[in-house]
Amino acid sequence: CALTSVYANSLSGEPYCIYNHTTGAMRMPESSFHFTDFTTDPGEIDELTIRFATPFRVKIKDKLASDVSFSLFYTRLHERIMVLNHFFCNGVLIEQRAPDNPAMREIEVTKKSLHWTDLERYSSKQQGKMKMGGVIGSITFKGSLGPYLPVLRVGEYIHAGKGTSFGFGKYRIEIGNTT
Repeated sequence: CALTSVYANSLSGEPYCIYNHTTGAMRMPESSFHFTDFTTDPGEIDELTIRFATPFRVKIKDKLASDVSFSLFYTRLHERIMVLNHFFCNGVLIEQRAPDNPAMREIEVTKKSLHWTDLERYSSKQQGKMKMGGVIGSITFKGSLGPYLPVLRVGEYIHAGKGTSFGFGKYRIEIGNTT
């Protein structure tokens, strides 16, 4: 098994080659984004669905969690953004709803279709196969979600949870009711 090429998606969603094994050429991504690209006022959104395309892994008290609340998901995503922001964006702080916002606790799950899936990878360090599991499927939230949308939209590009360097935590948002 050999790596032949690597593709990235532009902000418009179009894939383009950033590495080609045959030529050995590497290309920098064609575009980058800034948090402000996602901060246009979405209006009132009272329902949205998150569809996990790859397993979402998150630990609570050193144990992998199979249940996902809005608060847990948003908090972990916000933490990821803050870490990436610190190391790659000169630490310019984003002003967004903090994870400890009491209004977040009022957002409820109205539909959940999540199931646990285990994937295996080979670890050279441990000289063996390792299971890496997470939840996949969809979950629908209801509440005042508009203020959280910018952070959630950024997450569609950077993924959420543990194992993002393996491609885990990829998701898409489907917006339900808006006013």
